[in-house]
Amino acid sequence: MRPEGDLFLREAEVVEERATGLLRSGYERFVINLAGVKYIGSSGIGTLVWLHNKLSDMRGRLVLTEVPSKVTEVLAIMGLDVFEILPSEAEAFEALSGGADVSESV
Repeated sequence: MRPEGDLFLREAEVVEERATGLLRSGYERFVINLAGVKYIGSSGIGTLVWLHNKLSDMRGRLVLTEVPSKVTEVLAIMGLDVFEILPSEAEAFEALSGGADVSESV
């Protein structure tokens, strides 16, 4: 997934809806490229935490890529060091390719 702009309530709901659809389709590994995100609000953080927890319960995996410094700062301030962050989508897909289907970017 590649959300863009400010990741507030509306945008977070879109990410959650897409993730829910992919989860229902059987996907257990997700890459979210945050390069286009200028700022992340509490709803966006909540969505990422929800997806991380959901995937952890399923023994799945969430990888964030190209995380802007402002988003990294917000995550650090909130003490959210649970996210796996890699520099690029290519590295994320490579890291996730050790088994079942890896979703194409949505």
